[in-house]
Amino acid sequence: MTPHAYQLNHKINDARTFLKQGMDIAQLSYMLGFSDQSHFHRVFKSSTGTTPKLYQKQHRAILSKS
Repeated sequence: MTPHAYQLNHKINDARTFLKQGMDIAQLSYMLGFSDQSHFHRVFKSSTGTTPKLYQKQHRAILSKS
């Protein structure tokens, strides 16, 4: 794994945690250092197979059922 890929993987793992907590996606993309929300969206979808919004919606629904 290249250093860049490692860094992106770490950012996506952080993003998953914050999305589950309900953090605003635009704010999250800025906080993680992405150049814009669109870039974050592409990287997240490429890594997880789903969009940040859908991931957030699915995981918040799971948490609310618990």
